[in-house]
Amino acid sequence: MYNNCSLNLQIVLYDTYGDGWRGNTISIINSNHQTIKKNISLSNGYGPEQISFPISVLEKYILINYNSKNMHSYENYYHVFIDGKLVFKTKEHENPPEIARIPIGHEEGYSTITDICS
Repeated sequence: MYNNCSLNLQIVLYDTYGDGWRGNTISIINSNHQTIKKNISLSNGYGPEQISFPISVLEKYILINYNSKNMHSYENYYHVFIDGKLVFKTKEHENPPEIARIPIGHEEGYSTITDICS
């Protein structure tokens, strides 16, 4: 964990052919429809390539938008971890979904950020 109010989101990228994602990218969008990170890609090789950054515990979900620029999308796949726990993965040799919705799962019943972060 980064601090009491954030979680560590980690995206791990792979390519089955070993030539990187060749222009394909993913973007991370929060539950307020704001882009958190964009143009995440595996520049070359098989991977793994890891990208980590904090997300708020108040997020209800994140969206991962896969942007395909070529016809080799079936070579690309990725895993998503939150605080070290695998929460989502795409399959090898299949096109990743255009949009994946990943629940963050903050507990209900909190009324303010102080309730969660203290």
